[in-house]
Amino acid sequence: MRSIRNLLIVALALLMITACSPNEEPLPTRMQFPTVTLADMPAEVTESPQVTPVAADALPQTFSGFDFLGREIAAQYPAEWVVSDLLATDGALVMSNSQSALDNPEATLESGAILVTISAIPAEFAMDEQGNVQSLVDLVRSVATESEAITTVNEFMLSEFNAAQANFTGEQGDLLVIVMEQANGFVIVAASTLQGEMSGQQATVLGIASTVQYIVPTFE
Repeated sequence: MRSIRNLLIVALALLMITACSPNEEPLPTRMQFPTVTLADMPAEVTESPQVTPVAADALPQTFSGFDFLGREIAAQYPAEWVVSDLLATDGALVMSNSQSALDNPEATLESGAILVTISAIPAEFAMDEQGNVQSLVDLVRSVATESEAITTVNEFMLSEFNAAQANFTGEQGDLLVIVMEQANGFVIVAASTLQGEMSGQQATVLGIASTVQYIVPTFE
């Protein structure tokens, strides 16, 4: 079985790699990725998520770090959760409500555990072949694989930003992917649970996503 942590890293890396324009090289990463094909989109895209994000005051912990492009990513998360900072090496911040999930990333998640991965890409890495920035729905669609089926796709406002989310389910478990457009690029939040358990965690994931800041340094 493919590890849940690797599944999340794959989802984020695919957005970074496939979003590059045809003449650009993929972003550097130490991870290796399997071949992925796009799944069909549902016939209808809804306008808002069905779940209300938890409030920021329910997320008392804060983490910030710098990715391998030198850009800062900051986020709030729940008390008692733990964080693994892979921003400088793999461009991702991984957090969980289970220390065991972070300590044993190749193991199957236990019931009740969730892994959340946060990353971001500059807007220029999200161009199509014509040089236009891809839509949020196209970006969130790009993480679909042959083993996961998209169950819902939503476009909505998260905090003050345009966002899209897709829920996937498959043998590997449940996967929720959120792409949010900010001034400096796109924030990508992916979360994974055992199959059938995402519904109880979705409000927390949306709350975490609503606090993410993608900060590009300015130079005098």
